[in-house]
Amino acid sequence: MAATVWMRHPNLPPEQLIQVPESSIPHHQAGGWEVTEAPPKPKSAPRKAAESADSVPLAPQPEADGESVVLDDAPEDPAPDAEAATAPKRPRKTTPKAEES
Repeated sequence: MAATVWMRHPNLPPEQLIQVPESSIPHHQAGGWEVTEAPPKPKSAPRKAAESADSVPLAPQPEADGESVVLDDAPEDPAPDAEAATAPKRPRKTTPKAEES
C-alpha cells in the first residue's frame, strides 16, 4: 500500500484536511496545498452511550402473550366526501344572456 500524507490549503479552514498519496504531493503543492501533520484521532464514545444505542429495538417486540404489536404509521386516506367539502369552490361558467328588446 502506498504511503499517504495529510495536506491543507491556506485559503480553507484549518480543520479541512485531505489525505493524498505521497506521489501526488507535487501536484497538490502546485495548487497551493501544504503538507501538514495528521489530524488527531477522534476520541471514542463512552462505553455507556454505545451500549444504550445497541439496546434500542429496531422492530416491534412481541407482547408477553406471544402476539406481535403492529404499528400503523401510515395516514388514513380522507373520505371522498371530506375531500369534496374542503376543496375550493370554482365559479360556474355562465353564458351571456341574450339581450331582451
